[in-house]
Amino acid sequence: PVPVGVGRIDAPGRLERNPLGVVRITEAPASLEIAIGQDQASAAPPSEGDLALPSGFARLLEKLPELARLQHADAAQRLAGLEAWFAAHFRYTLFIGDEARGRRGLERFLLTDRAGHCEYFATSTVLLLRALGVPARYVTGYSVQEYSRLEQAFVLRQRHSHAWAEAFVDGRWIEVDTTPATWLSVEEQAAPFWQPVLDLASFVWQRAGEL
Repeated sequence: PVPVGVGRIDAPGRLERNPLGVVRITEAPASLEIAIGQDQASAAPPSEGDLALPSGFARLLEKLPELARLQHADAAQRLAGLEAWFAAHFRYTLFIGDEARGRRGLERFLLTDRAGHCEYFATSTVLLLRALGVPARYVTGYSVQEYSRLEQAFVLRQRHSHAWAEAFVDGRWIEVDTTPATWLSVEEQAAPFWQPVLDLASFVWQRAGEL
């Protein structure tokens, strides 16, 4: 997935892009150099699916009176109120107990634990926005932040993968990320201490393959 507003992507290989904005590159070398340009054209308007809710989820709003009160505000105020609510009451964690046994749903995340990783925050944000009447979509991608001086390029790792939401407000799609900003530092702390050695070995192996 690429951010809203990206209209030009220059990359080696064959580029495909579907209506949802997901890009796939095939027939490309292992090492990619990509240039991205902004597109001023407006994104497609929301569809009925961008307001769809699972059965019973709309009633969950009744258990969150501080959010239910936002229904009488305009779309921008509903979004701001939801973001403030997440910021005040939730925290990021990778340790979520018995999730593996399938007993941790969104209701427990929202009403009891109020702690989790980005998938919980993004999914809950999308569904709560829809329950408040704001079209929203679930988005996945990467947070590009780690710069390698050795390679003079940004590095993407699996722990940089992220999920967030997009909301249609005032006639345009905007990115909405309610996951606490500490998420990346928490992920970095979980990285193995031998990561620099693996990075150096990977760099040498890649360069040797290019000779």
